[in-house]
Amino acid sequence: MTLPADSPVYRWSQIAMALGNKGAQVALPEPQHSFFLTDVEKVVDRVFARNMVGKESER
Repeated sequence: MTLPADSPVYRWSQIAMALGNKGAQVALPEPQHSFFLTDVEKVVDRVFARNMVGKESER
């Protein structure tokens, strides 16, 4: 993650470092693509179930 040089967060970080703070770790929200993977998993499960039903009817 990058911040513009004129960002207030970046400036406060510089001030904190000048006062002796060694820095902090920031938790970022999880990207939205995690929902995409969940949706893909659901689709794969449905296709797998549909294929299993088709194979059972062939017997």
